[in-house]
Amino acid sequence: MDVESEETAHELLEKLNLIPQYGWKARFDYQPEFTCRPFTIPRLSQIRDVVSMAVRYTFNYYLRKRFLERRLPFLDPSRHVSWSPIYGVPMGGIGSGAIGRGFRGEFVRSSLIPGIYSYEPQPADQFILTLRQNGRTIYQQVLSPKSAMPSNVSGLRGWSWGFPAESAYYIGLYPRAWTVFELPQYQLLLVCQQVRSFGDTQ
Repeated sequence: MDVESEETAHELLEKLNLIPQYGWKARFDYQPEFTCRPFTIPRLSQIRDVVSMAVRYTFNYYLRKRFLERRLPFLDPSRHVSWSPIYGVPMGGIGSGAIGRGFRGEFVRSSLIPGIYSYEPQPADQFILTLRQNGRTIYQQVLSPKSAMPSNVSGLRGWSWGFPAESAYYIGLYPRAWTVFELPQYQLLLVCQQVRSFGDTQ
């Protein structure tokens, strides 16, 4: 199919019922105009209601887990999670943990232990698109707008990073989400759809 512009591609996919007409939509190069900050200062009335529970949790569980057993507690009030406007529609549980995706195609908020999450993007968890013609690879690309391999990762040097951010966009309409990748040089539109079942929790 011939893809000449973002608007044409979008209308074509809607006409084919491959993406919804409504939903939250953002290109991979979208930059939010607001700054998120976690709630850290409770009201006096809230402190009064939870002080007895907080004391029991701190001395009966938190200190024992953190300093005696050297394990991460499920709830750690001393380490607030920094909010980032990168998350998309959650994917829910996968049997032995949970995983989520951001609106730029990355995998974020993963967990293998209930209650303990990693909120940072995981560089090794990526989709890679490979196109072959007559048994020969003509295109291979990580479907991520990151222009280079993350500095905190020692491997993955052979991967081709830097999918054009202006050629991909995200649509979130709970409990589904769609990620669309455009490759006009190959007359190709790639649509990745995720579905979250209502029985899962994240």
